Amino acid sequence: MLVAFMLVLSCVEMLVANVNTSILPNCEIILYFCDEMPPKRRSILLLMHHWSGYLHDIQLGIAQYITHRPEWVWTRVLPVPENLHRIAGMRVDGVIAYIEPAYVNQLQALGAPVVDVSNWSEQAPFPRVVADDVAIGKMAAEHLLDLGLTNFGVIGPGGLFSDIRTRAFVDALRGAQHFISVFPDEQLYAGRAGPRPHLGVGSHLARWLYALPKPVGIFATFDSTAAEVLEACRALKISVPDQISVLGVDNDPLISRFTHPPLSSIAPNAEQIGFQAARLLDSLMAGKKPPDKPLLITPAAVVSRQSTNTLAVADPDVASAIRFIRDHVADGINVDDLLRHIPVNRRYLERRFREHVGRSPLQEIQLSRLNRAKELLANTDMPMSTVARLSGFPNQERFSGVFRKQVGMTPTHFRRRLRLNMT
Repeated sequence: MLVAFMLVLSCVEMLVANVNTSILPNCEIILYFCDEMPPKRRSILLLMHHWSGYLHDIQLGIAQYITHRPEWVWTRVLPVPENLHRIAGMRVDGVIAYIEPAYVNQLQALGAPVVDVSNWSEQAPFPRVVADDVAIGKMAAEHLLDLGLTNFGVIGPGGLFSDIRTRAFVDALRGAQHFISVFPDEQLYAGRAGPRPHLGVGSHLARWLYALPKPVGIFATFDSTAAEVLEACRALKISVPDQISVLGVDNDPLISRFTHPPLSSIAPNAEQIGFQAARLLDSLMAGKKPPDKPLLITPAAVVSRQSTNTLAVADPDVASAIRFIRDHVADGINVDDLLRHIPVNRRYLERRFREHVGRSPLQEIQLSRLNRAKELLANTDMPMSTVARLSGFPNQERFSGVFRKQVGMTPTHFRRRLRLNMT
């Protein structure tokens, strides 16, 4: 290899010596490229389960980043007890892991940069890239409030992420006349070995569901927990969403479709978490300092399905008007169309809307248009002109302007953030 390199260099020197340098003013560039070295090979450990859609999507984001890093060589290890002994002896340049207490010590002993994508404990010793759990809790409250509900419950499996989401949800509902009940997380899995079925009439969960004033909106901080609530409602013959509306987090494609009815869920932008985790690891392996705080990834959107497809408004005129708006949002309706459907005085309808949903009929139309647009941006690849038309906007320009003003970003940016922002 050295002989071949010297031969090439000699040929270049002869070429330069026999050519007028004014013809080749940039000949030093030729020598520069000859001297380049290929990128250093990096050995990366990926320590993560793949039993949930959330973790699956994180790994998709990591995979997207490494398309730009062909020198990275990956070893995937499932963090199960029989595999944990393998970690200590591994020689790796970096790690991305969904950290659990059982293997923190093994990872610290590696002496390599580690990026944590879990949010189980504030005492985690590694830099983290995680979902913005405060934003998730607020988004859940806004979605259930938009259904006209005044009674709310929140339930989660415990852990830091669940506690943060719960607090944010409750905080977002304070200051109004709302009933809020928090299910004690230590009771969620209590008594499973007892004589009664966990989801039966005598379970803690059943007693809590029975006691909630109806109709009620329940925020489950994790899709698996939401699935348990839906299963319990089905066993107890509690109607969903008429009596209980259920919203989860993670938008797990299997859970959301296997539950009865299909589960509405917040998409936490998990692919972006994986992408940014890989980017952070790249930075740490280059010798840069870790960030002082966890990198928080904003959730993408609520993906609405049948479990929250309800409208809890006592006033029949307001309920009929809102149903008309949601059924005809793509038709570009306005308040005059609404008054032709609900033959009442405009001022009367304005007042009743303010009393029961806290906004005007025009604001309700605008909200329905934006919600429809978000669903289309999240679930389709339709061009923006089609999204605008099917959301009831007169044209794409008007759609983009309203969306940016209300959401804080353009529709294109929203779609990119929802899927995966690679910029």
